[in-house]
Amino acid sequence: MKCKKWVPLRYQVNKQVVSILKSGHPWIFRSHVSSAIEVFPSGQLLKLVDNENEVRGFGIYDSEGLIAIRVIKWGKTPPDTHWFSQKISEALD
Repeated sequence: MKCKKWVPLRYQVNKQVVSILKSGHPWIFRSHVSSAIEVFPSGQLLKLVDNENEVRGFGIYDSEGLIAIRVIKWGKTPPDTHWFSQKISEALD
């Protein structure tokens, strides 16, 4: 059974965040997100979509820090177990 936090939930980002995502920066600061994000628990995996409902990437939400979302993957394909295993292996090499 999957942990609910690892099923990505949709969060619509604004144009400024889309620009941040396009630049490849991995952090989205709290000042760049709307109050709608407060419904998510810390640690929730988010599917980041733009105003045209296009998936821009995936990130992990933090409800307390200055960095509200840490982007872990760009693009439309969600991270899966294989992706995580590969990233861990790369980090250990």
